[in-house]
Amino acid sequence: MGNAPSSEQEVNVPARTTKTSSALSQEARTKFQNWLEKFPFDLKSPQIQSVLNASRVLDVESSKVLLRKGEIPAGLYVVVSGKFEVLSEGENFVLREIGEGDCFGEVSVMYNTKCTATVRAISRSTVIQLKTEDARRLFTLPPKIPQREWFIQRKYIDSSGLFEGSGLSKDIALKVLTKAPVFQGWNENTLKEIVKSLKERPITLYPAGSVIFLQGFTGSEMYILLHGRVQFSTKDQELAVFDAGENGFCFGEEGLFAKTKRRSNVRTLSPCQIIQLTAENFHGALDKNPADKMLLQLTHQKWKEHITKRNNQLYEEFGGALDMEILRMALKQTKYFSSCPSGFVYIIALSITVKAVQEEQAILSHKQYSEGHWLFLVLKGSAILVNDEDNTEQLLDVEQIFCKTSLSPANAWVKANEVSVVAVFPWSAVTEAQDVFPDVTLEQ
Repeated sequence: MGNAPSSEQEVNVPARTTKTSSALSQEARTKFQNWLEKFPFDLKSPQIQSVLNASRVLDVESSKVLLRKGEIPAGLYVVVSGKFEVLSEGENFVLREIGEGDCFGEVSVMYNTKCTATVRAISRSTVIQLKTEDARRLFTLPPKIPQREWFIQRKYIDSSGLFEGSGLSKDIALKVLTKAPVFQGWNENTLKEIVKSLKERPITLYPAGSVIFLQGFTGSEMYILLHGRVQFSTKDQELAVFDAGENGFCFGEEGLFAKTKRRSNVRTLSPCQIIQLTAENFHGALDKNPADKMLLQLTHQKWKEHITKRNNQLYEEFGGALDMEILRMALKQTKYFSSCPSGFVYIIALSITVKAVQEEQAILSHKQYSEGHWLFLVLKGSAILVNDEDNTEQLLDVEQIFCKTSLSPANAWVKANEVSVVAVFPWSAVTEAQDVFPDVTLEQ
């Protein structure tokens, strides 16, 4: 949300709320404190307590407006529950959706500017309000970072023309590309050239309900979600919902690297900011940076190997449920990889072989188990660890990675307890990821 300078001092409250409470619940305090940690201020404990004491809880009816374009905000708001929408000029287009734990109105408060977008409740919601005069009294202004840098950090659309040309969008795109797992280790100058190839509109805004791509159509692009939520589905089932998070979310790379048919439908569930890349966006950039050209070729080779290892019949049966994005999500949801960055998980996912194992058949043979070189995750079904030393069997936790450790029996093997689908990957992939991300510690 952009904001335009103002010298006005009065505070307008554009919408009536249904209920006001000065007491913050524990949930509200936690969400507000989490947000305060992101603020560009060095707040000490006494200041934080003063901010909490000055804040109040508002219950807001659906369709009520809390910020209106061209006016000074009554304060800044942190969403405790419910959702809000940021509206464009004329209030006929939604620019952004604001959900639980997020904030709005802070730009106008921190940088002493008017609002340039209207913010309206989508549903009955609860927010924490810190009044403008209290915020400016309690915070040490100006903030530590310039307004433009805050826009980049928050991935805000400049709806008021505060910043000249498309420079802001390009800087936001560059920041997200540097975090994308596909571009791990790339030179920033290369990424700048890629952004430059996107011309004047590096970021596309998709309204909620937009189709990004459809199942059965051949892909040739990859996408990076900067803000918003997308849903993966097939004609038979909903598969997963992905949020952009702080660093963005890559999807559809198989289309770019392999030109295969899409196995999923992808639609936006909220207004989404998305970067779309094709092979053409890389040509000029890589000609100037041969080292990054080699990195792209290496990623292309890994994709080729990943696809070559596929059981086509299995992938035909399960379709989009075995998409790379779903496999990455499955890995990330395990305790083993839960705290790992997306680039770490991406390296692991590219090494995965998905296979179907019949009941009582080996997932890991005696030899594979003994070597300790293989890990796996059960995607469907269940698995049993057979201990040859005392002739016992242990049902494994199917929601976690199986990895032989110092506490595991020396002589054993792992079998399918029923017809199962498992994702198997080598320990060498974990080692490779650790080389790239040496500071990562795996949860055991």
